[in-house]
Amino acid sequence: MWCLFALVFAGDAASLGGGHYPVAGRDLDALVQGRAAPALGVDASRFVAPTTTLPLPEAPPTTAPTGPADPPAPPDPPPLPLRPARLDADFPDPTIVWGDDRWYAFATNAGPRNVQLSTSTDLLTWTAPVDAAPMLPSWSQSGQTWAPAVAKIGRQWVLYVSIISVLGGHCIDRLGAATAGGPNAPLDGGPLVCNQTGGDGAIDPSATIVGGVPYLYWKAEGSRSQQLFGVALTPDGLAFVGQPRHLLTATAAWQQTGVENPSMIPSLGVDWLVYSGAYWATGRYAMGYARCDGPLGPCIEMTAARPWVATTGNVVGPGGGDVFTGPYGDRHLAYHAWSGGPGYTAGGRRLLHVEAIDVGSNGPSILDRSPTGAIAPVTIGPDLVSVTGEAIDPDTSEPIGLEVYLDGRLGARTAGRHGFGVQLDIPVDGPHRVCVIAIDDLEQTRPVLGCQDFTISSIPFGALDAVAPAVTGWAIAPSTTAPISVDVYVDGVYTSSATADLPRDDVASEGPAYGPGHGFSVAMPVIGPGPHTICVYAIVDDDQPAPQLGCFPL
Repeated sequence: MWCLFALVFAGDAASLGGGHYPVAGRDLDALVQGRAAPALGVDASRFVAPTTTLPLPEAPPTTAPTGPADPPAPPDPPPLPLRPARLDADFPDPTIVWGDDRWYAFATNAGPRNVQLSTSTDLLTWTAPVDAAPMLPSWSQSGQTWAPAVAKIGRQWVLYVSIISVLGGHCIDRLGAATAGGPNAPLDGGPLVCNQTGGDGAIDPSATIVGGVPYLYWKAEGSRSQQLFGVALTPDGLAFVGQPRHLLTATAAWQQTGVENPSMIPSLGVDWLVYSGAYWATGRYAMGYARCDGPLGPCIEMTAARPWVATTGNVVGPGGGDVFTGPYGDRHLAYHAWSGGPGYTAGGRRLLHVEAIDVGSNGPSILDRSPTGAIAPVTIGPDLVSVTGEAIDPDTSEPIGLEVYLDGRLGARTAGRHGFGVQLDIPVDGPHRVCVIAIDDLEQTRPVLGCQDFTISSIPFGALDAVAPAVTGWAIAPSTTAPISVDVYVDGVYTSSATADLPRDDVASEGPAYGPGHGFSVAMPVIGPGPHTICVYAIVDDDQPAPQLGCFPL
């Protein structure tokens, strides 16, 4: 719209539309007979040579305009925090898989559910948990089904979970389902592994497929000498191939003699073993990682000095982590953290958290993705400049913060999820620039979603479209949506006036804030032979010279 208005400001009388707009007969008679010319006042500048284009005066600004300017440079980001929980339910030791066009999250038992299951389409909002394994193997007892892991192997989905045996101690067994969400049912053959690798049993399974070969990882419960193990599985994922291999034992002070919840990340010939360490019911629980030469090691501890992910702000005791991959190769970390205090005796619950991660030559790292979006063309009205657009942060389901800058100065703050809209007061006459900045959910980045340049003028504007068979065009005063008057002059002599209040949908489409009622149509004045010039002026009571809307020679 404002490109068109700028042409009018410059004196260009090119027409906007070419339609004819009729005038009622009685109005035509009055216009042809003529009326007394209005008092000229400050509009005397209209009586120059008819062929001269009048300069457009500028309204005096009330304050000096700052002019177009970009927003200031962003501040340095704060230390990277961890994101809030995604599911308000006790959901320990989570694992997440993609299947059947959605995400499936599984977790340790809670309440009457043996294996908890929740689903999501965006990793941001999750359904209330249900039971993914309503039936357990005959050798098991309910109440301690821990840390499930799920993988599609062959034609079925296999769920690995540690279950307490009726004889005591935990064993890892496998259940099967035709779909990712189950329900999962026990498979024949008895438990897969119990205490064969030491300690009191086997817990915390995870599954990874590397080069088409499934691998299973677990913790030897209660062991202090050898703690984390891995083994290759048969193509159906139901039995061991070879003997389990020891991968890692707690050696760092922060681990407090225990590591658990292994999760292997294959990565360009170097594999990374993510694990949890320290006592799970405290705020010291945390996660580290080791570098492994292949899916079965050997592995070297890389976080001996300090954990990789530890208590940060309100995220207390993060652990039970599992790394999973999305349908487009994107990697994420699912883990739990305490809410309401560490430990169930303190009234706490372990809530589901999800972080995007990157894996580089130095190991995994939490990934923060920047917001994206765009700013739409600004809409300028009599009193306000409307700024709209779209913005989204892929790491959160909450509205994200937005800042709107006018000529480099903060004009408004708002929040939006997908769409946003703010209104700014009309600035002084002159060129301006509005920019919108999105604030990342972790305040790590502040990308500029876009900028728009526009010009403000208090001078009425419009166009003279035609002079035969009627004098037609349109006129708008920027300070009001109400119609204004236009005066018609022939060879510098006033002949008639009209109100620009006829419907003009083409004008409304370019200036929606002003509406369609700004067209005019005046009967062609009665003039004698010879060359003539017809000019039209916009008339408003602003103590400024009347701007010329255009002139046509006859």
